[in-house]
Amino acid sequence: MSVPAPAVSLREGLRALERAYTLGHHGPAVARRRAALVDACLVELFDHAGAPAHVALVATGGYGRMVQLPASDIDLLVVHDDAASIAVIVDALLYPLWDAGLPVGHAVRTAAECLAATERLDAWTAMLDGRLVAGDETLAAGALAPVRARAREDPAGFARRLWDAASARRERFGSCAHLLEPDLKEGSGGLRDVASLGWLAAALGTDPEGAGVVRARERAAVDAGEAFLVRARSAIQLLTGRRTDRLVTELQPDVARGMGFVDEPNLLATDGLMRSLFEHARNVEHVSGLAVARMMAGATGGGSVDIGDPAAILEALADAADQGEVPSVGLLDAIEDVAVPDPVAWDARTCATVDAHLLAAAARMADLLGGSGDAEDPLEVATVAHVERPDALLLGALLHDVGKIGTGGHVPIGTAIARDTLDEMGVGGADRDLAVFMVEEHLLLPDTATRRDLSDEDLLLDVAARIGTPERLAGLYLLAKADALATGPAAWTPWRETLVRELVAKVQRVFDRGQMGEELAAHLAERTERLRELLHGEPDDRIERFILRVPRSYLLAVDPGRVAEHFRIVMPPLGRNEVRTASTAGSRAGTYEVVVVASDRPGLLSWIAGALAIGGISILAAQAFTTEDRTAIDVFEVEGAFEPEITEARWRAFRSTLRRTIEGSISLEHRVREKGRHYPRPRVSSPVTVRALNDVSEFSTVIEVGAPDRIGLLHDITRTFADLHLGVHLAKVAT
Repeated sequence: MSVPAPAVSLREGLRALERAYTLGHHGPAVARRRAALVDACLVELFDHAGAPAHVALVATGGYGRMVQLPASDIDLLVVHDDAASIAVIVDALLYPLWDAGLPVGHAVRTAAECLAATERLDAWTAMLDGRLVAGDETLAAGALAPVRARAREDPAGFARRLWDAASARRERFGSCAHLLEPDLKEGSGGLRDVASLGWLAAALGTDPEGAGVVRARERAAVDAGEAFLVRARSAIQLLTGRRTDRLVTELQPDVARGMGFVDEPNLLATDGLMRSLFEHARNVEHVSGLAVARMMAGATGGGSVDIGDPAAILEALADAADQGEVPSVGLLDAIEDVAVPDPVAWDARTCATVDAHLLAAAARMADLLGGSGDAEDPLEVATVAHVERPDALLLGALLHDVGKIGTGGHVPIGTAIARDTLDEMGVGGADRDLAVFMVEEHLLLPDTATRRDLSDEDLLLDVAARIGTPERLAGLYLLAKADALATGPAAWTPWRETLVRELVAKVQRVFDRGQMGEELAAHLAERTERLRELLHGEPDDRIERFILRVPRSYLLAVDPGRVAEHFRIVMPPLGRNEVRTASTAGSRAGTYEVVVVASDRPGLLSWIAGALAIGGISILAAQAFTTEDRTAIDVFEVEGAFEPEITEARWRAFRSTLRRTIEGSISLEHRVREKGRHYPRPRVSSPVTVRALNDVSEFSTVIEVGAPDRIGLLHDITRTFADLHLGVHLAKVAT
């Protein structure tokens, strides 16, 4: 079936229009030309259909406003008073457009049905944008006039419906003023909010500016925002070839280039695009919301403010507070111009979405500190109970993303800005320290919870060491939640919340058990720094790999000097059955320290203990550690069983026995029992005690064994663990 000539002409005209302008320059003027092309086509089709009487063809929605975008629907309302013939007429008008591949949205109503359709706000507002394209002018006016009159009957009530709809859209689509992938039509601050000013005009029966609902400065800001949003949304549709309104990350580079943004030394083109978008969307969001609020309250707005006069600015702020209004567009800029000599250093609005997001996050933090969380949730209750300085946490929330000013890591930049800002505010002492800490570490919990293994004991000790106190942990948890909730529902998913809560609970138990705290963290940091000094001749990256590899319990338990000696036998890669040993003089006369390094495996500790016993070496104390890559570092304090000095021959016998045992060429059990016959029995008999403690460690069961000392005792105990398939994560032995 051939496509009628008017539809073909429209299709070709629209394509020519696409080619006539570069990607980012399809603004409002081009949208009006596009709508005019559609008008011409429909008039011709209407005439070809015989220009039927008692039918009116009305443009509605964006098309009615002459804002026709490349892939947007052609929104039509066919008004009639003769249902018998209307189907033929509609077919004659719509099928040619569909056959030409053009998107059309349409409704067919009588005048009475138009009025009834105002029960649905979307239908009502679409008709408020209505304008006659072709047909019976009287019929169109008779249908549209009652629709507009209904809005004018109760402007405040109509504004309330717009307010509720905007709130629902914001809940569903978020805000174009801070989302990373905003919906430019439905998002708060998007083109739907721009259109709302026209709907307010219909309800007022006059221009909102003339009625005092919108001021000249505000209207100019919205007009600029509309132009930017139309260009960006058109670019999206031209790039995708379909009706889509979301500026997703993949499209942002092309849209940025098309709209003339280029990479700058401290600002990528995409960041420049999004910064401008956020600024325009924020203005649209602000003005549309303010206009609707004024109309609900019956406010009519006042005069302009002298932005060079601080007293006038303060008076305007007071007036806004008295009326329950948000300060107008430009007033906050004026405050900064007068009060802050260097707004770039302080102005959070130079940080793209940061201003709105920071205020929202601080508000969420205030809610959480005020007990808005689940009163039946033990974690929520305990977290808030740990907070002693809520004001510092609010400051941290208000400043946490202030470093998002372009390229580079925003955390170190934000931390520096936060310090300067707090100093200017006169905030000092513990409050300043806590607020700065919140900015510096605000990503610690969510990043750790979603990217790391929460069953790793060293990870929890590291996190606890970085945090230091339960109050700081509470603050970071509340900020993580407030930050995510301020970003949007998708940022605080049940999965993400569960992981963060698990991490917080585990770190809190580390604090509760005294496994880490401010003093212990400082001690660990001191020992780690001393180790770096002792290893100063080694490559830095090799030192850091070692520090990250070994357990924190090892760094806390073993003297840094000894750890530096162990470094040289721990770091080289181990062969499968390789075992490395080193012995040095112990802390007391006649004692020795022995370190054994080998790939960890079931029974290793019992083999080492057995080899020492067979070699005539008594164990006075032992500590066993396992690195993250399953390398065992077992440290023993020993003495000779038969003579005060352990000869080199005994050391060689020990190393040989252990190596052959690991290789599987000998069995120790019989040899240990035989060796025990040559040792004196304990002079005092005491009962054997065994206690299993499940509440001491987050990760392991602690087993305490008490027994009379004898040759091979540690071998027998650890052999039993191996037989029961129990892994020894950490062992401490003393006689």
